[in-house]
Amino acid sequence: MSTTATAIVAGSAGRQWSRSPWLAVVLAWFAVVILLWDTFVDMWRTWSASGTFTHGYAIFPIALVLLWRRRALWQALPMRPSAAGVVLVAGSVTLWLVGSLLHLNVVMQFGAVGTLVFSIIAIAGIEVFRAAKFPLLFMFFAVPVGEELVPWLMDFTAWFTVGALNTVGIPVFAEGHLIHIPTGNFSVEKACSGIRYLFASIVLGTLYAHLVYRSTWRRVVFVALCAVVPVVANGLRAFLIVILAHVSQNEIAIGIDHLIYGWIFFGFVMLLVFWIGRSIAEPVAPEPAPPPVAPSFVGRFGRFAPWFALVALLIPVFGLRLTAAALQGREAGDASSAAAAARVPAPIAGWTGPTTVSSNWEPRFIGPTRVVTAAYLHGGDAVDVALLSYGTEHAGAELVNSENRLFDPERWTWLGERWLQLDLPDGMKIPVFAVQVRSGLTRRAIWRIFLVGNRPVSGDMQAKLALARAIVRGESGAGTALLVSSEQSGQDAAPEREVRAFLLNYYPQLLGCLANDAAASTACAPAP
Repeated sequence: MSTTATAIVAGSAGRQWSRSPWLAVVLAWFAVVILLWDTFVDMWRTWSASGTFTHGYAIFPIALVLLWRRRALWQALPMRPSAAGVVLVAGSVTLWLVGSLLHLNVVMQFGAVGTLVFSIIAIAGIEVFRAAKFPLLFMFFAVPVGEELVPWLMDFTAWFTVGALNTVGIPVFAEGHLIHIPTGNFSVEKACSGIRYLFASIVLGTLYAHLVYRSTWRRVVFVALCAVVPVVANGLRAFLIVILAHVSQNEIAIGIDHLIYGWIFFGFVMLLVFWIGRSIAEPVAPEPAPPPVAPSFVGRFGRFAPWFALVALLIPVFGLRLTAAALQGREAGDASSAAAAARVPAPIAGWTGPTTVSSNWEPRFIGPTRVVTAAYLHGGDAVDVALLSYGTEHAGAELVNSENRLFDPERWTWLGERWLQLDLPDGMKIPVFAVQVRSGLTRRAIWRIFLVGNRPVSGDMQAKLALARAIVRGESGAGTALLVSSEQSGQDAAPEREVRAFLLNYYPQLLGCLANDAAASTACAPAP
């Protein structure tokens, strides 16, 4: 073909693309990404910051490759812009708005990805969506969600390891995630939970099942296998690491070694899973390629229908984005409590203080607008108190955030946690999240109470909802984490007794001092 002919063909293709109705889809995706840019950037940052979610980098490229591979199928279908798609887009953006009010990045990210996915239904129609549903729905794997499974996976890994050690006759004593055997002590940390193996296995398994199988039951069985086998295999991996360290007198399988062995073991397990998957494979006849068909349109607006659909779906996206900005502006404008003077309860009979808190314990919360700490002595025991207040919240600096820490994990080892109810003398019932940690022979109890508008709330989600309701009502939406902690050493250590005693005596005063209540001023003292 001559150079002139090539140029003519290229120019014709460019003009054809510029007039293509699929350009409306591309513009819709571009507009959604721009309008919800902060959410997509937060998603990217999470992939970068956490090794658990590094698979997120590959999700969108894989989805686009799969869409391209099947382009002949969905391009041949008639475009039927759907009002139902516009409703689904509006619902996704509403979900994003709710996540924005609650400062729940995961909810915002699901809403943002859902907006991309359902815009296909709005502009191209349900038939096109069905033809491309796997790569579109595969995009939801990009949302970094699931770290809530880590404590459960750590519990299972510790339980499996202890059971296996008992089975082979090695004496073992377990204390939370601490495992003691005659040749050493081991701790099941977050990196040992197997969460990375689990997510990578599920993503790879889902992709493999789509490409290899055609029957639904085979796909479901294989993905379930990819979800169960890594969990069990991780328990076996932890057991083998303890065994290797035991028989080598802690010469191998410690430090970085056990992470390297872990990935090698995971690779072997995945090869085994895929080998098992091949045993239930089915012969697949190649799909006949559909004949090339120019896009056709069904509806009263003909070839202009996709463009009307584009405008219709962008109206709720743009409108709810403006609503979120207005509510965030109101929230920021109400952050007036941070400048108040820091006061804590004055001592009562049997107690002395306030003094400075112990250097052994320091909670790690991100971005509070005010931090007040104090310590009180009761007999020979010290009780540490921390009030971490958020006059306003923004992404990454929130009362409820998975990165907030009640203790330094480098210094303290987690032993257990539970929810309990504290019954005050006046009949008030306070929900408390209680954690037990240990460092050497020292045990520390940490009790956490979330306060929104000086009212206690039970649980992370309840705190998020209470903050959102306050913002919508035009209130400040300020929240505080009240942390009370004490430590004791020895076999009979029971630091929870001192924490309970402090709250029973001081809780009403704490609320009054926190709110700068004039009636409680005589019962308050300057924070040390």
